Amino acid sequence: KEEGLLEYEPEEEFSPAQLDKIDFPAVRENKEKLLRRCFDKSECKLEKELAAFVQENAWVKDFALFTAIKNHFGGAMWTKWPDHDIVVRRKECVVFYRSQLAIEVRYHIFCQYLFHRQWKKLKAYAQEKGISIIGDVPIYVPLDSVEVWADPEMFCLDASLRLEAVDGVPPDALRQDGELWGNHLPRWKSDARG
Repeated sequence: KEEGLLEYEPEEEFSPAQLDKIDFPAVRENKEKLLRRCFDKSECKLEKELAAFVQENAWVKDFALFTAIKNHFGGAMWTKWPDHDIVVRRKECVVFYRSQLAIEVRYHIFCQYLFHRQWKKLKAYAQEKGISIIGDVPIYVPLDSVEVWADPEMFCLDASLRLEAVDGVPPDALRQDGELWGNHLPRWKSDARG
């Protein structure tokens, strides 16, 4: 609203039923409703900015397509999508879904753009105040992620897209049996000989 991308009446302002508990589904539903209205109203206004964002962030096209397809199939994990051709990213199938779900793909690009824009403002504000922001970078991406769907050859998956290996740690002084974490592993390339 502050950015002039959305207008709504005071009675539409989200107001939780309970102040001592967060109703995550209600928050998500309200946020989604407002983001969709913002997209409908502002996508054309931001056409140049969105095109530049896509140009500078090649990952966003696959992310938006993955998210749109995942939603199309009711949130199912990508390895369980009923259309095997899109599971294995057959080129003509990717083109088909990109066309069929074009509005949804654009919507998810729009949401990523808004987040990126707001993140940059927050980071600049924090830096002005002498505040450093540190983030936690995950070691492993989830199996049900755009990264694994878009580049399965980069991960330890077999031809049926099942995990070949998972991570963990060997036995040590703290844990006699070690730990099995269960995350899939990247397929590391090695030039080591020997």
